[in-house]
Amino acid sequence: MALDPSVRAKLRRKLTAGLAGVAVALTNEAKVRATRHVDTGERRNSIAHAVLPNGSVIWGLPGNAKNAALELGFRPHWVPAGYIGVWMRRHGLTRGKLTRRAAGLYVGGPGSRLDSGPGGASGTRRIGNKNVFGRWRTRGEVSRYLAPGKVGHSVLRHTVATRLRVVAPAAFIRGYQRG
Repeated sequence: MALDPSVRAKLRRKLTAGLAGVAVALTNEAKVRATRHVDTGERRNSIAHAVLPNGSVIWGLPGNAKNAALELGFRPHWVPAGYIGVWMRRHGLTRGKLTRRAAGLYVGGPGSRLDSGPGGASGTRRIGNKNVFGRWRTRGEVSRYLAPGKVGHSVLRHTVATRLRVVAPAAFIRGYQRG
C-alpha cells in the first residue's frame, strides 16, 4: 500500500526538521568545545549545518587545510618568524620584540595549549641554538581522537563521540514536532 503523496511530503518535512534540530544542537555543543582554543574565533564561527534540497542535513566545518590539520592532528613543527607576523601582531608581539627572543615559534611544542595524542607529542624542539629530540606533553588534554605523536584540537569527532547520544534524541523530537 502506497502512502498518499501529501502524507509522504509531511513525513519528509518532519524528518528533515528533526535532523536539522540535531545538527543545531551539535553545532552549539561543538562551538562550546571550540571556544577553548579561540584566537580569532574563525574556526568556532565556521561550524555550521545546512539542509540540502533533497532533505538531507549536513553538519561540520568547511574543508580547508587549517581545519583538517586541527581536527586530525599534525606533528609539532617550527615556524620561522617571517611567516607568523600577523599572529604576532594580533597577540601584541611586534616583530622586533620576537626576533630578539627567538627566530620563530614552535607550534605544538611543550607548553602548547593544543591537545596531544596518546603518549604525548614528539619531535625536535629548539633550545637556544640546539635542536633537542624528545617526547613531551602539551598543556592541553590527551585526546583519543589524535594519532600518537600528533597535536591538534578535535572538535567535531569529540562532540559526536561524547555528546551525540545525549543531545540527539531530544533535539530530534523537538525538531520533528516543529516540522
